[in-house]
Amino acid sequence: MSPKKGGGNKKGKSPARRQAVPQVSPPQSSSDDESWVLLKELQAKMAGLEAKRAERPTPRGSDTTPRRSARDTKGRRRAEIRAITLELTKHFDALESEQGRETEGRMADEGSAAGAVGTGGRKRRRTMATDGQDPGEGTSVSHDPYDKPSTSGPGAAEASGSARAISGVWMPKVQRSIKIIGHSYIYWAVRYAAASHWGNDLGLGAQASISWMGIRGMQWLQLGRLTAFGSTPPDVLVVHLGGNDLPRVPGKALILDILREFNRLHVLYPTLRIVWSTIIPRLSCRGAWSISKINKARRQVNREVCRGISYNGLGSVINHHRIQISKLEYFREDGVHLSEAGLDVFLDDLRGGLLVELEMLGVHMGHS
Repeated sequence: MSPKKGGGNKKGKSPARRQAVPQVSPPQSSSDDESWVLLKELQAKMAGLEAKRAERPTPRGSDTTPRRSARDTKGRRRAEIRAITLELTKHFDALESEQGRETEGRMADEGSAAGAVGTGGRKRRRTMATDGQDPGEGTSVSHDPYDKPSTSGPGAAEASGSARAISGVWMPKVQRSIKIIGHSYIYWAVRYAAASHWGNDLGLGAQASISWMGIRGMQWLQLGRLTAFGSTPPDVLVVHLGGNDLPRVPGKALILDILREFNRLHVLYPTLRIVWSTIIPRLSCRGAWSISKINKARRQVNREVCRGISYNGLGSVINHHRIQISKLEYFREDGVHLSEAGLDVFLDDLRGGLLVELEMLGVHMGHS
C-alpha cells in the first residue's frame, strides 16, 4: 500500500519546530508609574530648594533620581512612594510654617501702620422712609405738615437716644430692637409721631429702639427683600401691609401670601417676634369697582390671617377696632389716609401692642 500524501516525514528533512513565544510580563499600573515619576520630580525639586537655601550647588538629577531597577516589585515601589511622600510632606510643612511666620509679621506691621493712620468711627446707618409717589392710594396732600429737619426722619429716636452719658461713661439705653414696616400709613405715622408728643420711640425709648420703614404705595410682595435681616434680625417686627393689594389681588390669594411670608420669616428667624397690624378700612380706594366689596374682602383677610397666625403660632396681632368708616374725623379728605385724630388712635394701638411684646420678651417696663 502506498503511503498517504502528506503522511510521514520527507527524506532528508527534519520535522519543523515551533518557535517559542517569549512571555511578556504585564505592564504595571499606570497610576503607580505616574505617581513614581511625580514624586521623583518633587524629590528633585525639594533637594534643589534645600541646596539653594544652604547655598550649596544643586545636585544633579542623576544623583537624586536613581535609575529604576528591573527587579523592583510593585510592593517595594509602593513602599518607597509612601516613604518619599512622608519625607516631602515634612519638608513642605517646614517651609510653609517658615513662610507663614514671615507673612504674619509683615501683616502685623501693616496693620499697626494702618491703625495709626485711620482712627475714625463708623457711620451709623439709618432706615429712612421712601419719599416716592403713592400709587394706588390717591393722596391729595402736596405739602408735608410734619416735615421738621431735626426730628421728622424715621430712626431719629434711635440715633439720638441710643446711649446716655452718666458721669463721663456712656451707658447703653436701649434693650430691644423693634422694626415697623408698612405702606403710607406707616410713612405718615412716623412723621406725625416725630412732630407730636408721641416721639419716634412712642415713649418706649427706655426699653426699646424703634426703626420705621414706611414706603408709600407698598404692596405685600415687596416685603420679602426688606426683611433680609441676615444674622442680626430685630427682636420685634411689626408689619402693616395689604391695604394696597386688595383692589388687585383676590382675598384668598392675599391670605395665602401673608401666611406664607410669615411662615418663611418664622423659619428663618426663630427668635423674631412677628406682629401683624390688621388692615384698616377706607372710605375710598383707587382702582376698586366697589368700596363695599373691598371692605368685605378686608374683613375676610383680617379674620383668616389672625386665625392662621394664632393657630400656627407665627406671632401676634394688633387690631384697630376703633378706626371705623363711620368716624369720618379719623380720615383725610381723600378717604384713604388717616387724619391727625386717626393717627393718634393708630399710634396708640401700635404702642399698646408693643408693650405686650416687650413684656413677653421679659423687659421690665417700669414707668415709660
